[in-house]
Amino acid sequence: MKSSALGIAAVVALGLSVGTVEAQTLASGDEVRAVFAGKTAYITHRNGSTQKAFFEADGKARITESGGKVRGGTWTIDKNTICHDLSSERKCYTVNKKDGDTFQLQSTDMKWLPTYKMAAGNPDKL
Repeated sequence: MKSSALGIAAVVALGLSVGTVEAQTLASGDEVRAVFAGKTAYITHRNGSTQKAFFEADGKARITESGGKVRGGTWTIDKNTICHDLSSERKCYTVNKKDGDTFQLQSTDMKWLPTYKMAAGNPDKL
């Protein structure tokens, strides 16, 4: 009985470790800067709305608003978070790598959880 309980526990543990993929939180400002500097983000919000943003290496940024209008802003790195004023107010986000060039951002106030698909350069000329 004891060996079968251990066997079941091992199978459950294996299933849990294989069945879940954890995002990896970027640990340093240099890692976060490398994700964003000189790149375009294709942003998907939890409600399904989408935006595009370009993060210049010098801290300037531009984002699309509804109707396609482009608005400017700024971004900085604070420890291992990215902070920007591209939404209604300045917010900071922890950056979690999902896979490849896809990142999940979590606002420090826990209200926002957008997904950013990153692309090199400014292909949309924002």
